[in-house]
Amino acid sequence: MVQQTERTRGFFWGGVLIFFGFLLLLDQWDIISFGDLWPLAIIAVGVWMILKPHHTSHKHPGFSHGMGDQHVNADTSKIHYTNSMGDLNVTANSANFTGGNIRTTFGSVKVDLSAIRLAEGEQLLEVGTTFGDIKITAPTGIPLMILSTNTAGDMKVFEEKRSGFKQEVVFQTPDYDAATTRLKIVTSQVFGDLKVW
Repeated sequence: MVQQTERTRGFFWGGVLIFFGFLLLLDQWDIISFGDLWPLAIIAVGVWMILKPHHTSHKHPGFSHGMGDQHVNADTSKIHYTNSMGDLNVTANSANFTGGNIRTTFGSVKVDLSAIRLAEGEQLLEVGTTFGDIKITAPTGIPLMILSTNTAGDMKVFEEKRSGFKQEVVFQTPDYDAATTRLKIVTSQVFGDLKVW
């Protein structure tokens, strides 16, 4: 039943994206003017904001997929969280962190890694969003590499800053290459700002 609900949501939001993509394509071909349809898009977003579930909280961290704002305290070693629409706030506090994947389609991502301890080896955490900001609180005292790409938006990784279109930031602590325990964070965004501190 849960799998069927997730599949239905996927079809619905996939259909919405295809519909708006089709309208943009027709606009490019001068068949219709998409500019006249913006009020409809705003109404649709307003209806979604009224009907969406607010602030869901997961007591069983590790894996989830959902809609609406999510606040997660994750103490598992590997984390996988996705959110179709709504913000996703993840606080990781594992004593044996092995990375994972965090992604939203429409919504911001906030990740707090300040309390983690890493498992031995290089651990990979991927964080991405299509439309939304990413904010990451990095762990201190852990060898770290950050690889970030952004199609449009501002990027700030510690003191490194980028603005504009199709930007990339690569950050690495001096001890990263020689470390036997280290964390690689890979972020990707289409539209939104990035901040890592």
